[in-house]
Amino acid sequence: MSDLNTDTESYQQFDASLVDFDTQGIDTDGDGQADTWVIPSDLDGDGIPDEMLPVEDINGDSQSDDFCEFPSDTDSEMCGVPEDDMQHWHQQTYDDTCAIASQEFILDAVTGIDFSEDELRQQAIENGWYTPGGGTPLDCMGNLLEANGVDVDKKYECTLEDLSDKLQEGEKVIVAIDADEIWYQGVDEDDYLSELAGMPGQGVNHAVQVIGIDNSDPNNPTVILNDPGTPNGQGLRVPADKFIDAWADSNSYMISTTGNVVTA
Repeated sequence: MSDLNTDTESYQQFDASLVDFDTQGIDTDGDGQADTWVIPSDLDGDGIPDEMLPVEDINGDSQSDDFCEFPSDTDSEMCGVPEDDMQHWHQQTYDDTCAIASQEFILDAVTGIDFSEDELRQQAIENGWYTPGGGTPLDCMGNLLEANGVDVDKKYECTLEDLSDKLQEGEKVIVAIDADEIWYQGVDEDDYLSELAGMPGQGVNHAVQVIGIDNSDPNNPTVILNDPGTPNGQGLRVPADKFIDAWADSNSYMISTTGNVVTA
């Protein structure tokens, strides 16, 4: 590179061209225009441009940057596509079918088939995965997905980062939570309006689909749910700290799709 800097006549004999390097119209410096880059011609004859110089100051240090690495995720403020998943939401038909309804949302989205909550409930009863009046045990959560062709992973001690990774990969996620900590914030335990039996065991009583994580305010991230247990559960937004507390009661249990198809 020293020859390029000292031999200016050699450098200037080549015509530089301005191109939209990212091809997506990405504006990394916030000036309202797509980034352009100067790409010199091939000085050493190896068929590869010798140097890549940005026209603009990408990092804001008032100097021309020698190199800029574009992030792989240009829309990191939102993990997942909640608008798509919200189309498959409905309120659960029975008090204890939250896990069944949550699995139905995913089956509808992944397979393109309109599953029925009643049919899935009957399938779960016949296989011992659900007890009317008792709900779905944690270890049976996800069985309806696998039985209908959608492979899943089941894992405890997950983190918000694990959730984000799954959503960024396009996978679907269900978690087990203590709904009281989300629905009745600030209400004394003796004043709870109802007690659910939809997800028994380990101090949790509810299952929901996680459809997004909104990081637009880094200091106050929001988890977006398809919650079948409440009338306003379609795209329900919950502060991340509240969600983590409610999720911790199941030892942060998560069911996620793998992108694989289950074969008989």
